[in-house]
Amino acid sequence: MTYEFTDIESEKIWIFGNKLVITSLIMLVAGVLGIFFTIARFNQLNSVQASVYIIEFIFLIIIALLLFRPSDNFKMISTTEGNDIDELMKGLNDFKLAFMVTTGLLVFIGILQFILIMEKVM
Repeated sequence: MTYEFTDIESEKIWIFGNKLVITSLIMLVAGVLGIFFTIARFNQLNSVQASVYIIEFIFLIIIALLLFRPSDNFKMISTTEGNDIDELMKGLNDFKLAFMVTTGLLVFIGILQFILIMEKVM
C-alpha cells in the first residue's frame, strides 16, 4: 500500500521545494559575487585574508548546491503518484547530507575567522 499526500499537503511540500531553490540560488549568487569581489580587490587584501574569503565563498557555493539537491524530490511529491513516501525519504536523506556537510563547513569557517582575528592581533 502506498501513501499519497493530500492536495493541501502536496502544495505545502511544493512550496517548501521552491523555497529551497530560491534560498540556494541566493546563496549561489552571493558566493559567486563574493569570489568575484574578493578577486577584484585582491590588491587591497593580504594573502591570508584573500585566501580565507575565497574559501568561505566556495563553501557558500557548496552549501547552496547541497540545499538545491533535495528540492526536486520535494517537488516530485506534487507531480507524481504512488511515490510520495519514496520521494520524501530521498529528499530528507539529501537534506540530512546537506545539513551534516554544512555543519562541518561552518565549523571550518569559524576556524578560518579565528585565524583572521589572530592575524590582526599579531
